Amino acid sequence: MTDLKGELEMNNSVAVPIIPAIIERHAEDAAFLWLQRNQAVTEPHYDLQDLIAIDERLAAHLEGLQVAGDYAWQVALAALEYNEPGEFFVAAWLAIGCLDGKKIEQVLDLAKAEPDNYQGLISALAWHDIEHSQGLLNSFLQANDHDYLNLGIHLCAVKRIDPGEALAQALISKNEQLVSRTLKAIGELGRKDLLSQLTALCSSDHPQHRFWANWSSLLLGEYTSIEYLKFHVINQSEYALVALQLVVRVLPADELRNLLQQLAQQPQTLRMAMQGAGISGDPFWVPGILKYMQQPELARICGEAFAMIAGVDLSYQNLDMDAPQGFESGPTENPEDDDVSLDPDDDLPWPNPLLVENWWQQNAQQFSAGQRYLCGSLINEASCKHVLLTGYQRQRSGAALELALMGLSFFETRAKGKLQQQLLAQ
Repeated sequence: MTDLKGELEMNNSVAVPIIPAIIERHAEDAAFLWLQRNQAVTEPHYDLQDLIAIDERLAAHLEGLQVAGDYAWQVALAALEYNEPGEFFVAAWLAIGCLDGKKIEQVLDLAKAEPDNYQGLISALAWHDIEHSQGLLNSFLQANDHDYLNLGIHLCAVKRIDPGEALAQALISKNEQLVSRTLKAIGELGRKDLLSQLTALCSSDHPQHRFWANWSSLLLGEYTSIEYLKFHVINQSEYALVALQLVVRVLPADELRNLLQQLAQQPQTLRMAMQGAGISGDPFWVPGILKYMQQPELARICGEAFAMIAGVDLSYQNLDMDAPQGFESGPTENPEDDDVSLDPDDDLPWPNPLLVENWWQQNAQQFSAGQRYLCGSLINEASCKHVLLTGYQRQRSGAALELALMGLSFFETRAKGKLQQQLLAQ
């Protein structure tokens, strides 16, 4: 970016002095904060207030770029050479901000080759208020080009805006990515009128189409899709966790017990059994969760499962402890160790099994086996909305799914924090 540096400049459209080093810093910090936020929306230790705090910091840097006009665009465009999603978010946000079709096309052409970069583009679209981008959205939905129609369906899905007939039109596209995203959007938007089209694609030969058709069908109340999604859970497919989140919430109690017991019998699926136990919300599973909480490899995920049911905050209520002595996870410093995967439980607290069990003994009478709880309360509309206000992100996404399964709107827990606050206040 050194070729962009120079003397103090003046933007042609806004009488604001441009200091290159400051504008570049705004761009870098905005890209970094978006990456942080993008990860935070699925993390177990962020709540709505945390999202709002990140959003405000990100917005401040974006405003700094906005007043720099075309110079900021040149900085953002040059940063795309890093091929990172945060930089694509920044460039796309600027392009959409000025509603410049050529700039949007420029970012889209570069972003669509990499799913992560494309996600940055979609996030930039969603970051703008719909009042600003409504005209753009309309043009996307009416476009003959599948790339732009895909943008339109994506934006409608994350904004929870019904695109009307565009969904049915997108389903008959020959573009595989567009059809996959449309199938998922049908469930997210609660379009039960399209269940017959979903049913036709539930046996598709295309793996992505088949999965999202069945996922949306089950979300909309078509229980014939359960067995197919169970197959993904049992066989640990790339969709296993997504399928688990839905299957565990709709299976009858006896079938759920068979599934979780089957998962618990295999070392490679034991972790998923603990996750499923927490998602189920049934206190019946607490003794098993407490048992496996004593194994260091499973302790933290068991702690999260317990908290999902009982509503405790392990750290806040002093039910946690330091990591066991000698325990190692994630990448090591050994150059001969080929495993560089991050610890999936790194941001979860370490539960103290003895203290947690004591807490349960003192409070178990408040819970009834066979009932379903989320964060300590029986699952109903009011308790789920309370979790959306006060829970951590994984708990909040669970509450959103529960509400969708009740036939209510599928709340978007990744939206801008202030917007979520406003929607929940309504």
